Amino acid sequence: MRTVYRLYTERRPNLAELTSRYFDGFTLIDTVGYWRGNAEQSAIIEVIGTSTDYARVLDLAHAIRISNGQQSVYLVRTKCELVRG
Repeated sequence: MRTVYRLYTERRPNLAELTSRYFDGFTLIDTVGYWRGNAEQSAIIEVIGTSTDYARVLDLAHAIRISNGQQSVYLVRTKCELVRG
């Protein structure tokens, strides 16, 4: 069983570089988020891993929070299945 981790954060130029320090493979999605009615440049970082990757994902979320000067970074964990063939 695999786990999909999605981190929601403010978009900053160094996100890919920062994320690659923790994971070899990931998806970075540029998007527009809204906070209290105001639009802001946002990003979703998606990592597909295992439950053992959770500690590294938390470390990454903390590093992003510090780097972006944010109060929080949202993390969503979802179990998924790899289908072959």
